[in-house]
Amino acid sequence: RGRRPRLPHGTVTDRAGRAVVAFDPPVGAGRALHGGLVAELRLAPGVRARDVADRPLGRWIAAVDPAVALVVASAAAPLRAVVDALHVVAGDRRAALLCLPPDRGDLALAIERALAPLVARGLLRVVSVDAARALDLAHDARVAAVTFHGSRAAKDDLVWGPPGLDRAARVAAGAPLIAKPVAAALASVTPILVVPTLYAADELAFQAHGVASQLAWGGGLDPVAARVLVVARGWPQRDRFVDLVAAALAALPARPAPRPGMVERFEAELAARADVVRPGAPAPPAALGWAIARDLDPDAPLGPLFAAEAIGPALGVVAVGADDPASFLDAAARFCDERLDGSLAASIVAPPRHEEDPQLEALLEAALARLRYGVVAISAPPWLAFAMGTLPWGARSGPPIASPAGSPAPADDPASLAAIGPTARVVLRSPLRARPRPAWHADHPHRLELARRLTRLAATPSLGGALGSALLAARS
Repeated sequence: RGRRPRLPHGTVTDRAGRAVVAFDPPVGAGRALHGGLVAELRLAPGVRARDVADRPLGRWIAAVDPAVALVVASAAAPLRAVVDALHVVAGDRRAALLCLPPDRGDLALAIERALAPLVARGLLRVVSVDAARALDLAHDARVAAVTFHGSRAAKDDLVWGPPGLDRAARVAAGAPLIAKPVAAALASVTPILVVPTLYAADELAFQAHGVASQLAWGGGLDPVAARVLVVARGWPQRDRFVDLVAAALAALPARPAPRPGMVERFEAELAARADVVRPGAPAPPAALGWAIARDLDPDAPLGPLFAAEAIGPALGVVAVGADDPASFLDAAARFCDERLDGSLAASIVAPPRHEEDPQLEALLEAALARLRYGVVAISAPPWLAFAMGTLPWGARSGPPIASPAGSPAPADDPASLAAIGPTARVVLRSPLRARPRPAWHADHPHRLELARRLTRLAATPSLGGALGSALLAARS
């Protein structure tokens, strides 16, 4: 309607030669739900606060582009593509064709009902198609741009064509099959790095619940569910911490497998390992039970259990470095960069004293500069950046997606900050022990009712609704 949006809840400052945009959780219930979370977007070196100003926001009132953008959802996280479709309509000023995989086609009607005003204006359509049909649509001349969710292999099929001599020739010549803009959120292995120190008992227990909740996110199949727990060799509390994670998982129900054959493949991979423990009671038929591999070899192939496209809710534990923070963070960053696939998100468990300890804070900042991930969360799950709804979400900007090892820019950019240049990353910080317990903990007793209340609150904001939601979140 012609109104210029502002940076939501944000302030822009210069720090260490770059602009940093600070974001707060939403007012009202959001503050209580996020448990003291603070977030910031670090722009690329050389971009200063004066460069941010109003430049990125002008595109929101630009003329409508009479073109269609294709949004291809993944089976693991189909609803995340809905946000991409909204971004296409509101930010890119194009119509969106949202493609769901066949086994998630039952969501199409619900999405179209939820976004009926866009459907009625011809700005959104939702279809269910297989991978081959989605590729055909991506190459259709009427499609001006593509946003893609899925594996790196599927991305390469889109950009270079199917494997074979023709594809090899295109790669050698640097001539991709698709010339239109492609943004992507590729499947990624999400690590959790635990900085070695002597944690208090309640801190250790709280973070163990957090790690279990990160694995449980999306039933352990979501692209940002935790996959590898990186700890220090010789850390005295290692076994105790892993035991607490296992106990937290044991209290959670096993999740139904979304597709046929998944349970059989998952169980076969687990049976081939000698270091696996199965927390809790045996999973019922057609369900994926939790699993922890306690002794991953950092120098050996991790195998399909800990690949970018998860086949089940398994968490691998790997020990690197030594039991001092400097040695550990150096070895852990090297392990993540060299051994793990993807660049979407990671988290670090760090003692709360680091903000008063200049040496440890410097070590953390060095690790943040080195890690390649688009979102890094300290003592919190990285997907809270997506949940806030205001921060860019996606892999860290890297080589063009058309390159064989290309890393796309963030797929979502609600504040349009990418218009002034590539972002460096999003950094979240949360207390090591939040009170009350955050609503995102998988065993929070009121999660379903909170979801209902927050949905109503989003539709009809009110002080009473925000207060009621915050009070319910506190009853953990």
